[in-house]
Amino acid sequence: MNRVLLFTFSIFFSALVSGQNAEKDHRNLVLKTGLFAPIFNTSTLAFEKGINDNTSLQGQLILNWDGGFGLFTDYKFYLSDAPAPDGVFISPFQGFGFIEGLMAGTGLTIGMQKIYKNRITIEGFIGPIVIYGPGSNGMHILVRPGLTVGVLL
Repeated sequence: MNRVLLFTFSIFFSALVSGQNAEKDHRNLVLKTGLFAPIFNTSTLAFEKGINDNTSLQGQLILNWDGGFGLFTDYKFYLSDAPAPDGVFISPFQGFGFIEGLMAGTGLTIGMQKIYKNRITIEGFIGPIVIYGPGSNGMHILVRPGLTVGVLL
């Protein structure tokens, strides 16, 4: 479990540091929240930082209303001609959390994020997630859906 944490934070930190050398662009930074979160009794806050025209890194904090939390890191590869964070993407991700015990998860999503009026973002994504943690066999395969709204900073 410690290796997963170290790996997650090292990727996130290195991507943020390398992204500081990129040209300053208002499209490089997005703060967003999940619209599906209340259905699952959670609140989410995500921060997406462009690394270059085709990739970005996202960190997400999930707070469970009944107690517990989760942290996820997504590395997004944008497939469209528009610079990140606009267009269709595929995104491997991993994370960990503490909800009824320590859990770790990894998976892959496909989605699309659009920028409206050069300020507001709307993103939808879906994909499989494998969660290791409490339960009868310790491994669960689920679907990770998402719909977010955000603002370019």
